[in-house]
Amino acid sequence: MKKHNKRLPGGPFAQAKKNVEAFGSNLYYIALLQESLSQIEEARAEYETALSSSDVKTIKTAKMQLDFLHTVFDSAAIGIVNDEHSC
Repeated sequence: MKKHNKRLPGGPFAQAKKNVEAFGSNLYYIALLQESLSQIEEARAEYETALSSSDVKTIKTAKMQLDFLHTVFDSAAIGIVNDEHSC
């Protein structure tokens, strides 16, 4: 006879399981945001260095990289907020 592993949606540990999953997701989001902020700080420093060099191509490249990282950060933050509201 074959045993089936049925997971019940309720039970005494259902809320605990949900809380553990939310905690794990939050840790991931914190790490993601921290890494994004570190990259933004590095890009900002490169942009400021480029501004002092007066090399137009270097300035444009550094500005594009900084803008890209800001967009990624904003998108990640919006995704996190939307994920939190869906729980």
